[in-house]
Amino acid sequence: MKLLLVASPGVAALVLAIIALGRDAEPSAQADIPAPAVGTTRGELPSFRELYERVDGVVARVDARRGPDDPPFGNGRRDAIGAGFVVDARGHMVTNAHVVDDARSVTVRFGRTARRVTAEIVGVDRATDLAVLRVDPGRLGADAPLELAPAGSVRVGDPVLAVGTPYRLQSSAAAGIVSAVGREIRGLTGFSIPDAVQTDTAINPGNSGGPLVDERGRVVGVNSQGRAAGVSFAVSAVTMRRVVPQLIEDGRADQAVLGVSVGSVTDRGARIASVTAGGPADRAGLQDGDVITRIGDRPTTVEGAVASAVAARRPGQRVPVQVLRDGRERTVTVRLGRR
Repeated sequence: MKLLLVASPGVAALVLAIIALGRDAEPSAQADIPAPAVGTTRGELPSFRELYERVDGVVARVDARRGPDDPPFGNGRRDAIGAGFVVDARGHMVTNAHVVDDARSVTVRFGRTARRVTAEIVGVDRATDLAVLRVDPGRLGADAPLELAPAGSVRVGDPVLAVGTPYRLQSSAAAGIVSAVGREIRGLTGFSIPDAVQTDTAINPGNSGGPLVDERGRVVGVNSQGRAAGVSFAVSAVTMRRVVPQLIEDGRADQAVLGVSVGSVTDRGARIASVTAGGPADRAGLQDGDVITRIGDRPTTVEGAVASAVAARRPGQRVPVQVLRDGRERTVTVRLGRR
């Protein structure tokens, strides 16, 4: 799948970038996608108004509906409203799983138009709260699909723009900054999601599934949930790179699992609060109270590091896990399971 971003005429410094979004053969299961050769200074970057004008044409209101005999969505209704955005020229769109999960029909409306376009549900991954839709490419406008922000490019303090349908107010924008990266959150579908982006951008009901873009118009994450005032979360582009190609190809995504619950995290590592009986960690001999200091070559001294390290690998892959037990360090090899 190709993700394309074509700069607007008013942003002369931005160049065409083509990203190959797919599964690689390396252990991290993350596509090795280089940063586009932008080469701009901050003074040449577009304004929020210019960003909105560029992004709005490929962001859509998503209307999902369940049948009369189906259980309602989380809002207690049989219809749900969110947002989604185009990621390739074949008409694939990304949204949140909780917006379209088990829907009987989905339609989208681009920009501020009232014209409804029928969308097909290609795949849903409740574990990461991501879903892929597809619309007839002939129904798309001339606006280019959105590109993902390069791995490692998102920094605390970066300005970001969210576009979506808060409170059914179609094609609305909200601006803010990245408040934190690498958060582990519990998604609205009940699963723990690593590598989330925290922002102070206003994310309200109806924003779910819309893009959070950086100042170059690249997708930083998929807006997923708002909590207290000034605290919202987006499923990161890191997770999108791993999951979206699988959903397009197979309609589902495989997620690796270690089989532990993490308790406190200190500068020594992450303490195991519990081990899932019969799970990968249990079979490898990990125990409650062990302190995981490293998974592969990744240290685990910050919150969310264990989940992030596991998510970056594939089910069935063998990974060395370093632990402290009774003051002694040891390394065990765990064959990761499938969530």
